[in-house]
Amino acid sequence: MKRIALVTLAAALGIMLFSCGNKARISGEIAAPDSTMLTLYSAESESDQAVDSTLVLGGKFAFSGKDYPAGLYIVAQPNKGHYFVQVSNEPFTLSIDEAGKVTVTNGAEKDYFNAFYQFRSDFQQTRKAAQDAYEAAQANTDSAARAEALTKIEEDYDKASEAYYGNLVNLAMAHPNTVFTLYTLRNSLTNCTPEQMASIEEALNGWSAPYTDHKDYKALQEYFAHAKATAVGNDFTDITVSTKDGESVQLSSLAGKGQPVLVKFWASWCPPCRKSNPELVKVYNQFHGKGFEVFGVSVDRSADDWQKAVAADALPWPNYIDNSKEASKAYNVASIPFTVLIGADGKIIAKNLSEEELVNQLTELLK
Repeated sequence: MKRIALVTLAAALGIMLFSCGNKARISGEIAAPDSTMLTLYSAESESDQAVDSTLVLGGKFAFSGKDYPAGLYIVAQPNKGHYFVQVSNEPFTLSIDEAGKVTVTNGAEKDYFNAFYQFRSDFQQTRKAAQDAYEAAQANTDSAARAEALTKIEEDYDKASEAYYGNLVNLAMAHPNTVFTLYTLRNSLTNCTPEQMASIEEALNGWSAPYTDHKDYKALQEYFAHAKATAVGNDFTDITVSTKDGESVQLSSLAGKGQPVLVKFWASWCPPCRKSNPELVKVYNQFHGKGFEVFGVSVDRSADDWQKAVAADALPWPNYIDNSKEASKAYNVASIPFTVLIGADGKIIAKNLSEEELVNQLTELLK
């Protein structure tokens, strides 16, 4: 049930407009004690340096008196939450209740913003209920009943997640030529069905400048290109990664050489990755003698952490690190672990197989 544990897209979205710099007029009401400091950050900047700060007084707050470029900003409340606001020609006001529910009361995209936040609020409740149910089910001492309950919770959550992202995409597609839509779609793609992705790509082809020059528009087009290139049935896309000594190694040194190869993207800090390593070691030991190979690609920032994890998990296959993150980008790796099974002929057979599915595939391929 790894998707339940992931930070949802809704926790990282907001609204932004595409216009010239304007004097910021961000204000609102918030259920917080007097003197609570709220900090304003730019959501579009690579820097994590604060843009401004203000104090809550009488349940109200305001950021004013400075000129900020138009766009997406984050109002951060310590140990409580982050709220997304926009700077544009219109004053932006919002209300944040004790539960963290956000209602935008004024802004150029008020209705769009509120529709998004309603979807987010509903999905957060669903996610919380699923987490609670999952924890309760794990306490069941009847292993068969526990397994059945956990499977049902996962299936129900997956359906709710699919519906949520479907609603989010439909909402965004109803508002073309806006930066918020670009931002929403870019962060939803990994949860979209192939049919939704095709619809999104077709719709974006009808967009116009200045939105077609925006970085998120270009990122979407790049994502579509990579998705097509690495689709199941196509030849594998070659990637270049590094050894622990900094030497470059290409996937083509192993893949397409007459044996099946599993490419595994992972990291030392990723619990699901570490949990899946012993499972893959077992599969590797079972089929390596028949020709099966694994090409490990770490997305760690720290080479030391990566090497310690390789040693701790006793990984017997070649392991490399994606320092530039270009390898991950080539396969649209948005979450890990992420695996790609490549056949003896270099064709992509499948992605993200379970242990059982991988064993079944290898049994057929290496019989």
